[in-house]
Amino acid sequence: MYNSCSVSPHIERLQIIRKVHSSYIMLKLYLIITLIIFEIINNQVAGQVTNTCINSDIKSRKILLNGKQSTVYCSSCLPYRSRSKLRYKSSTCRRWCSQKAFLRQEETEEYVQLELPTPAILGAIFVQGQKYLTYGKKYSGIYTIEYRRTKDGPWLGYGQRRNRKMFVEKKVLNFNRLSNKTGLTPFIVASEIRIILSRKNPPPCLKIELYGCRYDGGLISYRMAQSVQRDYIYDGIISNTSLRGGLGMLTDNDPLKYLQWPRNASTNSQIFLFAFNCIRRFQSTEIVLRCINDDNVNVDSSSLFCSYKLNIGFFDSSKIVRYRKNEQIWSNVYTMNINEHDETTLLLSLNDKIGQFIIIQITVDVHHSLLLSDIKFNSHNDVLLQCTPPSYAFIEGHLHKLEQIVDYFIKYSQFQRKKTMSAHSFM
Repeated sequence: MYNSCSVSPHIERLQIIRKVHSSYIMLKLYLIITLIIFEIINNQVAGQVTNTCINSDIKSRKILLNGKQSTVYCSSCLPYRSRSKLRYKSSTCRRWCSQKAFLRQEETEEYVQLELPTPAILGAIFVQGQKYLTYGKKYSGIYTIEYRRTKDGPWLGYGQRRNRKMFVEKKVLNFNRLSNKTGLTPFIVASEIRIILSRKNPPPCLKIELYGCRYDGGLISYRMAQSVQRDYIYDGIISNTSLRGGLGMLTDNDPLKYLQWPRNASTNSQIFLFAFNCIRRFQSTEIVLRCINDDNVNVDSSSLFCSYKLNIGFFDSSKIVRYRKNEQIWSNVYTMNINEHDETTLLLSLNDKIGQFIIIQITVDVHHSLLLSDIKFNSHNDVLLQCTPPSYAFIEGHLHKLEQIVDYFIKYSQFQRKKTMSAHSFM
């Protein structure tokens, strides 16, 4: 018989179990809250990570990926050497090995396709042909690089552009380890990359290392009118009048290179459309620009200054679809004067505006032409907003619709302005 005031061992055990369970729940809640706070902080600085990454030496920073986070495809793989067996940093024989080369099948085009877990800025690549265990000899050959930023987008060949035609650069496979590392200048932004080997005498095994860092900027494409100086690093589609579907000099982080647009007699303004990987919150934008006097004659002291007007609009896919004619498209408007020929960096606050697509209209006074070097955005993914990687068709389709909206709105605004001026002239 237990004393009425005493606690039974069974009840005491239950109390201990409840305390342990409560402590476990509290610890779990603490970890969840900590992870949420860490995610918020990480997202808030995401826009700054990109600039830090670009300015640092991305050609020496190795990207370490494991088999669970990345996916590897190849044209022909030995069964036990495919997918997770490929490593970027390994002293063992874990590497991609070709089944066709192992079986001595000649004249076969081989490739290795790497799908990165997140988009990356790639500044260098190491590719080395190796023999398979005791089989074969040392191999040399040629390979080319292709990449893309979206799952369904076209594969872009890495190379140099001349007169709107892309000349794909061929890289040489050597057996001196140091000579197999190739710097990518300019760097590329990609989520998938392919190493394509030459048809003749491909190596049976290949070791690959990527150098760069994670890309948190989110920008995957921009459109603009053709400039006087050709943008030869733009990796999208270039026509006589426009550039679309790619990235180029406006995002290469090189303030010494400028693109110039001639004066337009009607508006003297240029339109730039930007598309991001998901809906983002924008804190600020940084624009590096200049202006020059096309007349080369100084009429008075006022001609030493350029008058600028910048209009910025923010859209998501639903706003583009639901847009009504004559609806205002500009969220932020800025006006300023700067010295002629001086390089000017404009840091403009965007007041935490939210969107996936951005329009920037830059208007210069009638005496000057616009020169533009670089445009950066300080932004981050909002934790409360879902980020689903878009398709190429989704991005380019909405940019095309947005282009039509801007064109109509500008023409409508010009018509209203002329109508108002005519009404005043009769008064």
